Amino acid sequence: MITLMTLSYAKTAFFDFSEFAKNTDSLHPFLAFSGSCYLPSDNKLTLYVNHQKQTFPISTLLALFIPLSSGENKIVIEIKYKNKTWIKNDYSISCFPNKNLRADFNQDLRVDVLDLFLLSKKMDLPTDLFRYDSLYDLNQDQIISMEDFKLFEKSFEFQPYQ
Repeated sequence: MITLMTLSYAKTAFFDFSEFAKNTDSLHPFLAFSGSCYLPSDNKLTLYVNHQKQTFPISTLLALFIPLSSGENKIVIEIKYKNKTWIKNDYSISCFPNKNLRADFNQDLRVDVLDLFLLSKKMDLPTDLFRYDSLYDLNQDQIISMEDFKLFEKSFEFQPYQ
């Protein structure tokens, strides 16, 4: 508690992206991005993901996903404070995406009942293009609904590694 209060009064911030991009090869058509952070309430921080030239307010950083294309993907994660670069990391991800894995929500390289459970928790929710929840928006209409469930059913039997 004392540490958090001190950080708050000092108006400092910290980030942990250590879980990001551990694997430089991917079969998934997306890369899950999540990181823990602590921010003061008056932050002027912005997160930039330079792959599709997307920008995110840092206050909404819980998790998001980055679509990958086939081949080499150059991804730059940059955090700016008052428009000045504070943290910048470059990543290179080789991707040979399997579109059936789009329904592999738990990233275990299988589409099974566990993915169905995750999808069912997200039904009838609005979504945003790069938010983590949009993984469940299989038809990309920005609503997670029964249409997505029907698309999921088509890929339910797909097992890349048996």
